[in-house]
Amino acid sequence: GKKKMSLRVGIIGTGWGVRVQIPLFRKAGLIITAIYSRDLQNAQKLATKHKIPNAFDSVEKLCESSEVDIISVTSPTFLHKEHALCVIQSGKHLLLDKPLTASFQEAIQLDQKVKLSLNSPIFYQPTNSRPEKLLLIDHELRLLESVVELRKTIQENTLGVISHIDAKFFLDMKGLGKKLSWWHEKGKGGGLLGALGVHIVDLLHFVSGEKLESLSAKTGIIDPYRELNGKAAEIQTEEWFVLNGETKSIGHNNNNNLEKNNKKVFVSVVSNSCVLSDEERKVVVVGNEGSAILDLDKGSLKVVLKSGKVVKTIQEKRLTPSPFSEGTIYLGEALAHFAQTNSTEKLNNMCTLKDSVYNQKVIELVRYSQGSWVNVNDTSLNSR
Repeated sequence: GKKKMSLRVGIIGTGWGVRVQIPLFRKAGLIITAIYSRDLQNAQKLATKHKIPNAFDSVEKLCESSEVDIISVTSPTFLHKEHALCVIQSGKHLLLDKPLTASFQEAIQLDQKVKLSLNSPIFYQPTNSRPEKLLLIDHELRLLESVVELRKTIQENTLGVISHIDAKFFLDMKGLGKKLSWWHEKGKGGGLLGALGVHIVDLLHFVSGEKLESLSAKTGIIDPYRELNGKAAEIQTEEWFVLNGETKSIGHNNNNNLEKNNKKVFVSVVSNSCVLSDEERKVVVVGNEGSAILDLDKGSLKVVLKSGKVVKTIQEKRLTPSPFSEGTIYLGEALAHFAQTNSTEKLNNMCTLKDSVYNQKVIELVRYSQGSWVNVNDTSLNSR
């Protein structure tokens, strides 16, 4: 029989990549062939523990390894740009963790250095005219069935003219980790916006099909001076944020398609990483014909028309406790499918570099806004 092709994965970073991607990618049939840590002993220890054949303390060497087809960059955010460019230089497939980079400035620099494919937004052109390679930003929530179905519901105009989209993400993230780290330092790409906010911005763009045109936001810290891991610490990055914004009109009146819908959509997001009770991750979309409720914790979607009739209920069969690890299963399967068929049909919903540059801009504006309304398309912000 024909030998099934499989993708060989190299992992840069020792957190999410090791904890979540290694087991779940393997489950999907991908082969983990290399791991990087800046400390060689640590890399070797992880390689032994997880039965990975190659351990590296040089990103360049991992990128050049002939035993690696795709590289998953899950290093700290402030190293993303440098590591992504190294992968692109080597002409390998790239899966880059979110947020794209530590700042919007870096996002623009990365975007300018990458030559994207003219045929598909999820591929780039390597410098040395090798075949085009994948360039995916790891917003894995886009692959969940409930999320894809919400996007479809909006595209099919089931909800009519959309007036309001609301997202509520309340979590107990232990102050972004029990130890003081780069997550708590200004300018390193951490904070709640780097950890979760960027996922919410991406999710809302993906399901609605529209980008924010303007926004107003506030961010805050619950208690900047406190003990972490028994040591006095100063928290410099946000632990909660509130974002209001507007997008172009979405949907139209079913009774009269000639009537132009000029109604802007109001978007509201509230997220807090220090809620010590029940976690809640929900998106609600309200139109003049119906409402849709997406519950990411339960893996469910419910669509109700104004008559009261429930027209869609989705209940995912979850294999893991988190929507992000669940999305990682789908991502592994989509990559395995690509390796076997050379078809991108299961990857076409993935976040592109351009989408990710937009996400980066929004989270930067959320920090910059301080409660005043800002125009997302104002190009003077590009050179801030």
